[in-house]
Amino acid sequence: MQDFSEDLAEIFVSILFICAVFAFFLSSLEKRKRRVASTTSKIKNLLLDINRLDGNIEEALRNIAVFAKSRSAFFVDTDEEFNFVFSFDSEKLITGNGRKQLMSQLLNCAAKSKSSSQKTVDVITVKCNSLLKKQNCEFYDFLAVHKISSVVFAAVIDKRNRISILGVVNPKKIASVKAMLYDVSVCFSIAIYNKKQLRKTERAAITDSLTGLLNRVAYNRELKRLDKEKPKNFACVYIANTLKEVFYGYPVYRMGGDEFLIFVEYYDERTVSRLINIVFERLEPMNYHVSVGMSYKEQNFNTEETVLEAEKKMYDAKAKYYQTKAENDAAAESQKYKTVK
Repeated sequence: MQDFSEDLAEIFVSILFICAVFAFFLSSLEKRKRRVASTTSKIKNLLLDINRLDGNIEEALRNIAVFAKSRSAFFVDTDEEFNFVFSFDSEKLITGNGRKQLMSQLLNCAAKSKSSSQKTVDVITVKCNSLLKKQNCEFYDFLAVHKISSVVFAAVIDKRNRISILGVVNPKKIASVKAMLYDVSVCFSIAIYNKKQLRKTERAAITDSLTGLLNRVAYNRELKRLDKEKPKNFACVYIANTLKEVFYGYPVYRMGGDEFLIFVEYYDERTVSRLINIVFERLEPMNYHVSVGMSYKEQNFNTEETVLEAEKKMYDAKAKYYQTKAENDAAAESQKYKTVK
């Protein structure tokens, strides 16, 4: 009887232990769910306002990296217009061709996964292990060189079969990370897509449809910026028909007809004059003439006055050109008449 009582006591203790373990498991699971839900909510709120605050994209990635206890977090899509990476350690941040290679490999992994799946979102884990070495030795070597043990990412495909991926490098809590990425990846992709569409609309609003250059709307915005910042070594070049590449890196505005304007900052007057001469040299073989007016200030205080001064000089140069041309034409006609006579 005593043995039976002892057996019952042991069974009871075992049951209590199992219940305690199960309760701990449920508690941990619930805690994980709350952490995932909290992070997801925070990220979605950031994404709602990315059209107004560009920094929200990086902040959202930072939250993802913190949650995952990872080295970095990233977003990339197939058109590569919007690629973002947040890293806690700039020395370990992969840049240039290395980043392109990593993203290309991950997009390939996503494409292969999508070919055998009908789901909108797939969460994929890539580990730098013997299996990857056997399947893709090049990718394995790349990860090993850059000390990447694992990459976890969610791949989202839209109706046009475009893929975007949101992921983390070297996460410490893979199960939680996968749940969180699954929850936020679609929202992330939609937010980025909407931002791209907004940028296209904004770009169209400030672009001249005929030439592809910036228009008067963009010009008026730039006037406000320049008057606010008052840049030193500032020049305004007003020109009728020019080569965009001569002033590479500076925006060219179409002011109307065949008149174009360029704001040049941080160049001295001699350098700007040299660039203008290059314009003349490039157009001369094509038998084109351009009239140029340049106004230079050691520091700009009133952009509109600078523009008006450059515009006046341009019109003076144009008038002088036509006057000289008329005189030359008249002289040539007179000489022709004398020759015939």
